Amino acid sequence: MALRTKVDLLDNAAVNLKVTVPKADVKEAYDRLVSDYSSKVSIKGFRKGKVPPAILIQKFGESLLGETAQKLVEKGLEQAFEKVEQKPLPYSIPELKTELKVELDKPFSFEVVFDTFPEVKVGSYKELEITEPVVAINKEDIDRELAGIQEQNSIVIDKADETVAKDDTVTIDYVELGDDGSEVEESRREGFTFTVGTGYNLYKIDDDIMGMKKGEERILEKEYPQDFEIGELAGRKVQLKVQVTSVKERNLPEIDDELAQDVSEKYETLDDMKADIRSRLEEAAAQRVRERNIDQLLTKIVADSEVPLPESMVRRELGYRWQEFVRQFRSEEKFVLQSLEQQGKTQEDLFDEWRPRVETAIMRRLVLERIAEEERIEVTDEEVDGEIAKEAESQNRPLEEVKSQFVEAQLIDYIRDSIRTRKIYDFLLGASRIKKGKKVKFLDILQGKD
Repeated sequence: MALRTKVDLLDNAAVNLKVTVPKADVKEAYDRLVSDYSSKVSIKGFRKGKVPPAILIQKFGESLLGETAQKLVEKGLEQAFEKVEQKPLPYSIPELKTELKVELDKPFSFEVVFDTFPEVKVGSYKELEITEPVVAINKEDIDRELAGIQEQNSIVIDKADETVAKDDTVTIDYVELGDDGSEVEESRREGFTFTVGTGYNLYKIDDDIMGMKKGEERILEKEYPQDFEIGELAGRKVQLKVQVTSVKERNLPEIDDELAQDVSEKYETLDDMKADIRSRLEEAAAQRVRERNIDQLLTKIVADSEVPLPESMVRRELGYRWQEFVRQFRSEEKFVLQSLEQQGKTQEDLFDEWRPRVETAIMRRLVLERIAEEERIEVTDEEVDGEIAKEAESQNRPLEEVKSQFVEAQLIDYIRDSIRTRKIYDFLLGASRIKKGKKVKFLDILQGKD
């Protein structure tokens, strides 16, 4: 078909495409459709394949015109997209903006709107000035890590005085009592174990059993507010008979050379373990500072760039986040929607909350891609193989086995993209001017309080 096309660029990388099909092609498409049906349909009084076109047109005229319009749109778009520079995104379905009406003595025109890949105009990305904090690893940071290691290597033993205190691990039997003092069997629980002070129990009785001894029985009276987190107890007064059957406490090992040797054979002394802890904390701090620097740079670059955001691109990313959100619930989508409804929210409400972060993430990706193109940042097969070799070494597995696993899982492109992103970040950091800022604590930088 000798099409005519007209492209109008809209906001947010959207395109309005007008396609005009010549009159002769309209008539040809219509006649071809009528001829095809004439050779196939059966109408009473005529043999199959022998229905005169005039009879077919008389009986199905409007339907034939409508189907002709559909076919002209399908073929017209196929040819138009080969001709015009702007192509629709794979996930952007062209939306028809005009009524489809075929007149056999006139050209046929229609318009569609679709999203195309945005034309990004990147602002300045070299010689940008940023400030990075200086992270101090102090004795308190080392001691905190040592305390965690001490906790991990502790053992639980029977408590000598058998008296319940905070952080003890207790086992209890309990049952609710009715108004007449009788036991409510369906509420009975035996051998329930929890750590006092965590609140990991239905009736929240941590404080109430403090000071009880093994074998002791008490009747606790509890009154729960209307907005209590556990619905079945909200607004209720409860009598609960509780008996402590076991009281245990953690026995913490000494923080010394022996503990260090138990933790890893690579440590001979406590000082060896402390030095390794410091090294790990320094690496973690350096990584967090790097992430912070990259965030500063990307914020500056995006603010100085023109990045149109196609709505279909945003909706696609929101869809991915929704799928991940549902997976975290480990439930069917309909139950997640019901849970939201109980909170007075909808899926669209969540999308509105997520949208600012999603838009920022997409703009950053588009800007990074454009910078990579301008600076010709690519990844070689050797670099991919090197990354896989590192992974094989860390897992202490044969290289070919690990590589085969990555290939089967279709992760090679993911590795390539990860390396490319890292190289772009390295380039941007290398092209920036980084000033030293104020000193911050390790925990502050780790928790984003810098």
